Amino acid sequence: MSLGSRRILLLAFSWSFFFILAGVLPSQGQSNVALLSLERIFDSRDFLGEQFGPARWLSDGSGYTTVEVSNSRRALEIVSYDTETGKRKVEIGERILRPKGSSLPLIINDYQWSKDGHKLLIYTNSKR
Repeated sequence: MSLGSRRILLLAFSWSFFFILAGVLPSQGQSNVALLSLERIFDSRDFLGEQFGPARWLSDGSGYTTVEVSNSRRALEIVSYDTETGKRKVEIGERILRPKGSSLPLIINDYQWSKDGHKLLIYTNSKR
């Protein structure tokens, strides 16, 4: 078999293999189309990663506060971290962040401490 014949045979085999794969692969993926949709990606919480914040430095610079999911995983709470030791302390727990008579906790969009660090303004139900 000549070199030219081998090249033609190899080229024909390569293109045949490509067309076979091109016909098989999309049909396999189409069975899972319902698993991913724009609605599922953007409207559900299925693809949310862990988030950090909002965070605020303490006025004395010894640490910061941030919003985290509570240990019960049912609500949010505001916690502080000492930057020197890494010690975590719950400042405002989930019981305080649940309105009286409501079974649902507040969803914290943002918060701001007063200058003296004794009062807290919490922003909830924000619209964009």
